[in-house]
Amino acid sequence: MECAGHSSKGNQLKWRVDNIWYKADYMGYEGLAEVMVSGLLEYSDVENYVRYFSAEIQYKDKKYIGCKSSSFLDTDEEFVTVEHLFRQWRGGSLSAELGKIPDVEDRIVYMVENVINFTGLVQFGKYITAILALDAFFVNEDRHTNNIGVIYNMKSKSYRLSPVFDNGLALLADTMTDFGIGKSFQSQGEKEVYFA
Repeated sequence: MECAGHSSKGNQLKWRVDNIWYKADYMGYEGLAEVMVSGLLEYSDVENYVRYFSAEIQYKDKKYIGCKSSSFLDTDEEFVTVEHLFRQWRGGSLSAELGKIPDVEDRIVYMVENVINFTGLVQFGKYITAILALDAFFVNEDRHTNNIGVIYNMKSKSYRLSPVFDNGLALLADTMTDFGIGKSFQSQGEKEVYFA
C-alpha cells in the first residue's frame, strides 16, 4: 500500500489499493461522517454518489481508523477538478477569480458558465446546485475548487459528471480545530461559511 496524498484542509492520508480508496481520520471523525452522509443519501433521490464504509487501515507500523470506497473512475478516466479545468483553459486560478466576485450567487454562475464552456456538460448547474444544497444540509465545511470536478475520458475525449463525494468534514467532524468535543456549539463562536 502506497500513500496517495492528503486532503486540502488537513493532512488526511489517502491510499488506493487496486480499485479501493482508503482515507484515514485526521481532524476528527471524517470517516464516520463519510459513512453517515453516504448512508443517508441511500434514502434520498440523489442517484450518483460514492458509498463509503468504515475501515481500519494498517499502513507501515501504524493503524488508522477511517473509511473506504470503490473508485468511481472507469478505465481511461481521470477526475479533473474545476480548479485544474480553469487553469488549463484560462491560465489562471478559479479560486482567485471567485475571490474577486463579492456575491455568492454570481460566483456560482461564473463557475458554472465556465465549466459548461470547457466541458459541454449543460447539466453542471443543476449538479453543483445539488452538491451545495447537500453541503448546507450536512454542514460540510470543506467544499472548494479542488474537490468539485468532472470526469474526463482520455479515450473518447469526453466529460461526465462526478458522483457526490468528499463529505468527510460534514456533520461537525472536525473536532481538532473547529468543533471541539465537550464544548457547546454556541460557545465556539459563529464560523463564517462561504463558497470559495
